[in-house]
Amino acid sequence: MSGAEIEINDAIKNHNLFMEFAPSNSGLIIDSEDGLVQISAESVSYVRSMEPTTPLVGRAFVTNSMANQLMISIFYKKTPSLYPLKVFRDYLKAQQWLLELRNK
Repeated sequence: MSGAEIEINDAIKNHNLFMEFAPSNSGLIIDSEDGLVQISAESVSYVRSMEPTTPLVGRAFVTNSMANQLMISIFYKKTPSLYPLKVFRDYLKAQQWLLELRNK
């Protein structure tokens, strides 16, 4: 255990649930972040290794915290995703952006 809030077992469960609910359609993910979340390095590696086979079109983060916005931006610049990612303050704008991605 690394002391992170999201360990490898959590990442695997999350991925398996996503794959169960979005097996044939491109999926959309909106993460709502009210506090800082620690993700273990092993979990990050796992998620990145699964991206090529995950039916995902984009990921939106919704947070009102400037600190969270900066942390998310820095994290994804250091560990880029295969999918478009954007940070929003408004849930409806995040949803609209994801739907536009899916409809392209």
